Parts: sequence; C-alpha cells; structure tokens
Amino acid sequence: ERRRAALAEGFCRGGEPVYRKGCRGPRCSRIWLHDRDGGTFTPLVCEETEARWPLWLPDGKSFLFVSGRDGTGNLWRGSVEGGAMVQLTHFRDDGVLWPTVSADGETVVFRQGFALWRLHPGGDAQPAVIPVSWEDDEPGRHLEPRRLTGTADADVAPDGDTTVFSAEGDLWVLARGQLARLTDTPEAEGDVAFLPDGSAFLFLRDDGVDANYRL
Repeated sequence: ERRRAALAEGFCRGGEPVYRKGCRGPRCSRIWLHDRDGGTFTPLVCEETEARWPLWLPDGKSFLFVSGRDGTGNLWRGSVEGGAMVQLTHFRDDGVLWPTVSADGETVVFRQGFALWRLHPGGDAQPAVIPVSWEDDEPGRHLEPRRLTGTADADVAPDGDTTVFSAEGDLWVLARGQLARLTDTPEAEGDVAFLPDGSAFLFLRDDGVDANYRL
C-alpha cells in the first residue's frame, strides 16, 4: 500500500504461509517503511509473530495491519510516528485475511473464516458480517429440451398408467402424459421389467465391464 503523500511505501518482508497460525520466530513477516526521497528503510512492525498487509489511512501517518501477536491474526492500527498500537479485532479462531480499506479510511473489509466482514476503524463499533447471497439453478431442476425418437425397450406398469423405457442409454418414465428422466449416468441402462404388483421395476446397468440388474 502507498502512503497518500506518495513519499513512502509500506511493505512486508519475509513471512510464512498466511494460513499458518501461531507462527513465531525470525521467519515471520515484518512491516518496513521505505522513504523514497532519502532511500532509507525503517522497520515499522518487527516482532516475533507475523505482521502483514499494511494499509495507509488518509492522514498519511496512521496505518492498519494484521498482527499475530495475541496468537491469532487480528487487525491493528499503528502510526509511523510511534506510540502504542491499538487492537481493532479480537478473533480467537481464524485470523483476519486480505484486508482492504476504503479511500476515505472509514471502512475496512476483510475475510475471516468463511465470511466477509466490515469494520469502521475510527469508531468503537464491532466488526460485522457482510451478508452475501446469490442465485443459481439447483442441480437437476433446470429444463433441457430433448427430442426422443425411439426406444430400445420399455415396460408398462400393471395399472397401465406408467411406462418406463430406455432411450439414449438412460431411463425415462411417462406417466399420465408427463415425461421425466429417471437416470443420468455414463453407464447404459435398459431391459426394464416391472414387478407383478407394479411397486418397482428391474433394469440392467452396463458400464462396459460389468452388467448387473438393479431394482
């Protein structure tokens, strides 16, 4: 992330995989400041635990970052002018991942667990889950126009109202004028035969290696 004055850059150096919780030692990520004018490098957050994702706030002095100093990656606020770091989140299970801050610095969005969260770092409000929803076709519920021109074999139930037949390697049922697909498999299915009471039917499933009857 670039400082708003575009005179300095915060960056991470080193680090273990982000999903490794509780990492401690010299391999952990540290946050450094690069002064573009002077060409100097200054450590901002260098501790025994992971420190990642520096995010500049609009004043060009304060920044947000994720630190594992309390055992879990949580969001903190610091300043290039020093002073105490302020902890903003207090998760205990999964840590904060990939935070991003709005241009006005009023809102931070991050991932924690399997959810997206929103936080206003300037106030006392607690982080809140962002509801995410989508619409998609349920498997097997979509309509697919098909034209069946023939069948290899079929059988009619004893009541005469239901017919099960094989077409294109799958089983289909025709009942009271309504057609529905019963199977959708890579194996070939056919040789349909209803039981005498019409409660079920037998069919042959052939995968090219084995062929077995199923009920």
